[in-house]
Amino acid sequence: MKKIYNTKMMRELELKAGSLGISPLILMENASIGVVNCLKKLKDVKNKKILVICGRGNNGGDGMAVVRHLKNSGAVVNMVLIDDDKKFSIETEINFNILKNMGIQIVLTSEREEKINALFNSSEILIDAIFGTGLTRGVEGVYREYIEKINKSGKFTVSIDIPSGINSDTGEIMGCAVKSNFTVALGYLKLGHILFPGREYCGNIEVVDISLSCSLETNYFLIDNEEIRILKKRSPNTHKGIYGHMVVIGGSRGKTGAVAMAAKAGLRAGAGLVTIVCPEELNNILETLSLEVMTYPLKGSTDILDVEYFDEIEGILLDKECIVLGPGMGQNERTVNFFQKLLRTVNCPVVIDADGINCLSVNRDILKNLKYPVVLTPHPGEMARLVGENISSILNKPVDYVLKFAGEYNCHVVLKGATTIYADPSGNVYFSTYGNPGMATAGTGDVLSGIIGSFISQRYKIGEAIRLSLLLHGMAGDLAKDEVGEYGLNATDIIKSLPLVLKKWEVSDGC
Repeated sequence: MKKIYNTKMMRELELKAGSLGISPLILMENASIGVVNCLKKLKDVKNKKILVICGRGNNGGDGMAVVRHLKNSGAVVNMVLIDDDKKFSIETEINFNILKNMGIQIVLTSEREEKINALFNSSEILIDAIFGTGLTRGVEGVYREYIEKINKSGKFTVSIDIPSGINSDTGEIMGCAVKSNFTVALGYLKLGHILFPGREYCGNIEVVDISLSCSLETNYFLIDNEEIRILKKRSPNTHKGIYGHMVVIGGSRGKTGAVAMAAKAGLRAGAGLVTIVCPEELNNILETLSLEVMTYPLKGSTDILDVEYFDEIEGILLDKECIVLGPGMGQNERTVNFFQKLLRTVNCPVVIDADGINCLSVNRDILKNLKYPVVLTPHPGEMARLVGENISSILNKPVDYVLKFAGEYNCHVVLKGATTIYADPSGNVYFSTYGNPGMATAGTGDVLSGIIGSFISQRYKIGEAIRLSLLLHGMAGDLAKDEVGEYGLNATDIIKSLPLVLKKWEVSDGC
């Protein structure tokens, strides 16, 4: 996993570095060297026409130091400085004076427009050094004008630390923002690199070391392929009981596919046994959908889950490792009563998805009295219903809502999306950026809940099971996209890709 920091944490890191004698000027110099080295890996800068657009803060100071190093590397480099009444910081002024002493042309934005337009038109690469991570206000005036000019230019653009105009703590666009091809993150990733819409504006991201030599605890982490190490190597002397028995409870007329996909995904992710518990009227349909998945038909008078089935269902749950509850279950008074009674009865981990989350939203306080781990896997609409807010509120502050709910209700919350956000009850937040737009289709959430349930059934720790599941789900989605493209991708394509991804993991160092 990679560490992620917010703006406040980064300031603390810089202060700690200062206490060791690593001055802001040294950090600025290291940042500029890191940016230039990244650019050199992308392109040959010698004789390349490069324009650096600088603000007057420390991000601009980074840009001024970049100008110097590019000049020394043989680039044909020019600089445009945003002309307003803001004073330079000490470090920025030092780099500004160095450029003047070197005789490098510095063009102010207040100069003739034709001159500035000529620089933009003749340059092959633009470097954005206008705003850094401290931006909290809307972008206006000359700053907005030059951000828009960068975007309209169509030139390859590199941003220093974060694209100018992005809030580094939320990913919010502060009025307008640079749309970069490449972002060089200084020291560590920031939340704004990971959260949308900021993530979309960053392009490719590379993190460079700037000698922030002190350690600082963070509760934000980016899931990466290091999580493959969690996967356990299987013993030759083994049997299906070792890999757990997962139960999927759900389904209703017209929604049998949801439980079938969750169950199939559970098997493909390695569970030893998977049983679907469903009303008897749905059993024939579900039995035809998979040869390997078992079913347990509940005898009764209705095709939805109801408390009338309860006496019959208790026995089958006694020795199971995990329950996936909710896919295709529907939501009405009877399913809500069934759902609440079931949660009060079971004693193994439960993954609650889809209609299960909708049923939970009627009485979320039931979570506070449970003695076993609970995992919730809402999409933003379900999260909004769960907390009594509108979807836009969730999308504007997803980390806040997920973190607060996980802590208050002592559960694990996985908010699905283009950037999936997982918060555990201890206050840690994990982000997954794997996957692609083709996964925005019916059933992919059911697949994820089945994978999570599978790894929990295989007796992985809850947090490890979730992180491993997010990685597997996203990588399988990306593999499916390579096979069928984004437009035609569906959930069963992801299920088919699960064993192929796991096969690659088996031969890697992680297993």
